[in-house]
Amino acid sequence: MKMFNVWGNLLVCCVVGFSPSVAQTPEQTKQMNGIVGGSVTFPAPVLKTGTLSYKDLGAAAVVLKGSSETEFIKQFTGRLQWDNQTGLFTITHLRTEDSGTYIVNCKEEQSKLTFTFQLEVYKNVSTPTVTWIQSERKNCSVLCFVENGREVTLSWLRDGERLSCTSSPDTNTSLSLLLELEREGHTYYCETENPVSSQLFRLDVPSNCTEDSGFSPSVAQTPEQTKQMNGIVGGSVTFPAPVFTTGSLSYKDLGTAAVVLKGSSDTEFIKQFTGRLQWDSQTGLWTITHLRTEDSGTYVVDCKEEQTTFQLEVYKNVSTPTVTWIQSERKNCSVLCFVENGREVTLSWLRDGEKLFHTSNPDINTSLSLLLALEKEGRIYYCETKNPVSSQLYRLDVPSKCTEDSDQKAAPRKYTIPLAVGMCSLLVLTCEMGIMYLCLLRRRRRFVQVEKNIKLTTVYDEVQPCTVSAAEQC
Repeated sequence: MKMFNVWGNLLVCCVVGFSPSVAQTPEQTKQMNGIVGGSVTFPAPVLKTGTLSYKDLGAAAVVLKGSSETEFIKQFTGRLQWDNQTGLFTITHLRTEDSGTYIVNCKEEQSKLTFTFQLEVYKNVSTPTVTWIQSERKNCSVLCFVENGREVTLSWLRDGERLSCTSSPDTNTSLSLLLELEREGHTYYCETENPVSSQLFRLDVPSNCTEDSGFSPSVAQTPEQTKQMNGIVGGSVTFPAPVFTTGSLSYKDLGTAAVVLKGSSDTEFIKQFTGRLQWDSQTGLWTITHLRTEDSGTYVVDCKEEQTTFQLEVYKNVSTPTVTWIQSERKNCSVLCFVENGREVTLSWLRDGEKLFHTSNPDINTSLSLLLALEKEGRIYYCETKNPVSSQLYRLDVPSKCTEDSDQKAAPRKYTIPLAVGMCSLLVLTCEMGIMYLCLLRRRRRFVQVEKNIKLTTVYDEVQPCTVSAAEQC
C-alpha cells in the first residue's frame, strides 16, 4: 500500500507540474512618463518601513518606523519627498537624467512587497514653424519644420485626418515635412508630439490657393499650444507653466479652479480638487495630487498675456494578467491569457522579446483574452497587458519537450489521475489473484501428493503376503 501512495503522489506531481496559473508569478513593471520641470509620484505606498532604489545607485530614500531620509543620492537633493500621510514618494522638478528604473520595497508586518517602475522623462516639444516653399508644380506648398528630440514625431493633418508623418532617431537633426495644399478650402494642422506633450500649428487655407493670393503662413498664422499629459490614479501631475505673480488655472467648462494674485493663491474654487490642488510659490507651478480618472480633461494656465493649454488623461494601473491551461484537440500545449479590460488597455503575447500578436476592445465591460499554442521547443513567453501609463508582465517558461507523449498534457489533465488510480488498483488486484492462485496450486499439489501416498500404502497392504507360524498352519 505504501508503494501505491508513492506512485500516486508521483503521478500527481507529473500531471500538475506544468500549470502556468499556479506555478508562475507575475513580474510587475509599471511604465511612467514625466515631463521636464514637472513631478512624478510612484503609486506604491510605504507607511512604516521601506526603501526607494534608483538604477544601480542603490537606496535613494529610506523609511523606518514612520521617519524618512531622502538625501542618499546627490542627484535628488531637495527634489525627493516622502508623504507620511499617503506613504508615497514624489520627485519634483524632473530632469531628463531622472529617467531609469525605480524600485519601491515595502515591508508591512510579515509581508514584503516590491514594485518596479520604469520612468521616462521627456522635454516639451518645440513649436513647429511653417514657411512658404516655391514649387514648379503647385503654388500652395508649405514646409513645416521643428527641432528634433527623443521620440519626437512631426505630422501633417487635414480635418483631423493624418496625412503624413516623419521622425528620426538622430536628435541632432531637425525634422521637416513638405505639404502640397489642395486648391479648395481645408483646415490643416502641423503637429509635433512626443509621449508627454504636443504642439499644433493651425493653417487655414483660403478657397483660392494661388501664387497671387498673398498667403504667407509663416507670418499670418499663430501657433495653438496643446500639451498632452498622462497621469496615473493615485499619482500626481504638475503643469509646467509657471505663474509667479498673477494668473489662474481653469478646468474644462467649470471655469477657474485656482487663482494667484500678487504672490498669494486660492485653490478652493472647484469642490472636485479640494485638498488636492496646490500652487508652489517657489516654482510657480500647479500640482494635482491623488489623481482620479475624472480629473481627465482640458486645463488652461493663464499667466498675464500668455496662455498654455494641457490635455490631461488619467489612467488606472492595468491589472495583472492571468494565464491558465486550455484543452485543445489540435495542440496539447495551449494556454489562455486573460485580463480585466480598461481604457486603452492592450493584451499581447511576446516570445523572446518579440510581439507575436495583441488585442484590445473599446468596450471596457468585457475582459480581454488571447489563446497561445506553444511551440514544441523550449522558449520564454510573456503575456503583457499595458496602457499609456503602466504595464504588467506574466512570464511563462515552457518545458523543452512540449509533445503529445509528454507528462504536461492539457486535454487529459482531469482524467489522468483517476486512470492512474484505476490502473494501480487493477495491478494490485492482479497481484493478489496471482498470489492466491499460486497458493491454491501449491495446496493442490500437496493434496495430490498425500492422496497418492495414501493410495500406495493401501495397495501395499492388499498385496502383502500373510506370514503364519508352523503351529498356526497345523
